[in-house]
Amino acid sequence: MTTLKASVISGITISLIFTVAWFNLSSCIKDDHTELIKSKINIKPWELLDTNNREFVLYSSTEKIYPCCNYFIIFDSFVRYNEVYIRFNSIYKPEICLTALGPAKADVNLGRLPEGTYSLNIFVHKLHNSGRLIVTNDYYKLDLPNSKSISIENNKLYRIPDNTIWGYTSYRGSIDGLEQSFIDSLQILGANEKEFNPGEYGYFKIEPDGEFVMSGTQSSIRKHFIFEYPNEVSLIENLVRNYAVNHPDSLRIRLYTDKGKILTQ
Repeated sequence: MTTLKASVISGITISLIFTVAWFNLSSCIKDDHTELIKSKINIKPWELLDTNNREFVLYSSTEKIYPCCNYFIIFDSFVRYNEVYIRFNSIYKPEICLTALGPAKADVNLGRLPEGTYSLNIFVHKLHNSGRLIVTNDYYKLDLPNSKSISIENNKLYRIPDNTIWGYTSYRGSIDGLEQSFIDSLQILGANEKEFNPGEYGYFKIEPDGEFVMSGTQSSIRKHFIFEYPNEVSLIENLVRNYAVNHPDSLRIRLYTDKGKILTQ
């Protein structure tokens, strides 16, 4: 996949950029392994969390289901000043088929975006979808009012606030109160309850009534939690480690941080 950086493309016309990017990419791919995109592209906004940086990603997949789950979408993208351009070019069919049904996919990583309003242009083959991408300290918002060939799963993605921890515990033993003991220990270390804006955060969702719902967790999970935690994460790492040593078969813990760390036992 080809991504052209703003420092390289200054002063070059948009049409030329896409032509060069597509030429470079297509020269590495055999024609008999590609086909036209024949369905809408579903887009799911996401923010990748890291210790030093955060990156905005559009997880993209076709509405069409293919016979192999390892098909992917050939695309190119770049950010230039306050403009974002993405072109989904075609579908790549690999020589080796992973025989499970699935859509073709692409992860469009737009990197770290400064706050501001961006002109957003998304092409699916020759169909042009135009709108805006709004980036604030609190959220990303995709505004594409007349999209012809894409659908957005959630057009407003809230950003994980700094100093946030969240996760779940799953009780598997016979020691009553073990889950609550872990939550109490977090609060002793400095975890505080906090109100979050209702909406989609990617990793979790806050319902209008304030209920915290984690994405992709099973119904057997006993207790979810979310806190503001301004202290050293090493204190929580030690806490989780102690529970793993002292209660290895009684309690499952999975804890996430705003810096992308996952603590588990």
